[in-house]
Amino acid sequence: MWAVLVALALLVTACSDSTPPPTLATGTTATSSTSTAVTTTLPPTTTTTTTTTMATTTQSPDVRLAEIQRMVHEALVGRLQAMYDKDPDALLPWVGSQKVYDRTIEAMDVAQFLEAPTLENVGLDIEELLLDRQDCVVTSTATDLRGVTEGADEVGQAIAVWWPDASGVLQAGAFWGEGTPRQIWMEECNVSPRGVTP
Repeated sequence: MWAVLVALALLVTACSDSTPPPTLATGTTATSSTSTAVTTTLPPTTTTTTTTTMATTTQSPDVRLAEIQRMVHEALVGRLQAMYDKDPDALLPWVGSQKVYDRTIEAMDVAQFLEAPTLENVGLDIEELLLDRQDCVVTSTATDLRGVTEGADEVGQAIAVWWPDASGVLQAGAFWGEGTPRQIWMEECNVSPRGVTP
């Protein structure tokens, strides 16, 4: 969708730039066509950015849920892969809070994997999207690590807070057991410090 909008913006710019020369071809119009080209170059860039932002906020609920499901799944597998590799640096793109980072580092030494985590063997289902803000996403999530980690003999349930980074990737902010009161995870969204110091 974004590529189509950019292509349309470029097409409008090209049409705007090609229209003035035939109309202004009678003599002293060289200065006029130069100023028109400068004027028409800037608005398409602004329009494209605005349209892209609006497109992400006006998605249907099903499309948005599928997008969040995909991003949360990638973040979970990325975090597990860093644990599997015992690589603290590989953990940084997937974790947004010091608390989750420190706990994951501790778990690296004790977690026992039966095989490398992948999008195919790590099960994830967002049962409910509790909050979907531009700066904070909260999910009620079921995770299935059976066959991936030793001791995972049932589906795990959690309420998870996710914070988008500058590029839009969701990073783990906090996790609680199912049934955690709303005010607790809302406080995490609204006031908890974000960022990690390795």
